[in-house]
This record gives sequence, C-alpha cells and structure tokens, in this order.
Amino acid sequence: MPSMNEVMERVKRTKPNTIEEKDQARWLLTLDGRVYEEVTKADVPEKRPAKSWPEDGDKPLLAEGPYDSMYDLYLTAMICFALGEYNDYNNIAEQFERTFQDFRAWWRRNHVPKQTARIQGV
Repeated sequence: MPSMNEVMERVKRTKPNTIEEKDQARWLLTLDGRVYEEVTKADVPEKRPAKSWPEDGDKPLLAEGPYDSMYDLYLTAMICFALGEYNDYNNIAEQFERTFQDFRAWWRRNHVPKQTARIQGV
C-alpha cells in the first residue's frame, strides 16, 4: 500500500504540474476518507485513514494493490481538472471510477460483513 508521499512522487513523474503538494495531499486525504467510509469501515473500523499532511505523509493508504493505482488516477484527474485539461480529466476520471468500483467489488468478495443483529423469537 502506497503512502500519500509515494503517490504524489509517482504522479509528479508522470504528470508534471504546478499544483502545491498541500492541495494534492488534501485530495488524497479526501479519497482515502471516502474509501474508509464507503468501503472498509464496516469491516475494519480500527484501520483508519490518514488525518493530515505532512504528518501522515508516509502512512499507508487504505486500498491494497492492485487497486492502489486508483490513488494515482484520482490525483492525476484532479490535477487535470485544476489545470483546465477537461478532456484528460474525463478520461482519467472514468478510469478511476472503474478501478474504484473494482476495488469495492473485490473488498466485498473478500470481507464478509460483520453480523450486527440477531433474529429473536423465531
């Protein structure tokens, strides 16, 4: 699992840009929070996302490989959007959405939901 710093470094090599790292980190924190709330929280609530950057810059993000590429795709899409490169944004955002949906499906197949209620009086 990559960290925010690793993702930002990889994206910088493939998509050079002038967006400040604090903004890139904010986008990654938002995505990892979404991964936690929408996908992993019910199964592993103790495995929480990073809270801030640069303090948590080296903390592993929540999604595991091969789905961790969604962080690179998301960050690249957000950079394209911020730079007004809307055609590139649309293409990369579509790739991100597919990867995120694949991650959700993989997570559900590999993590049995915890039972929260019992049937009584039957």
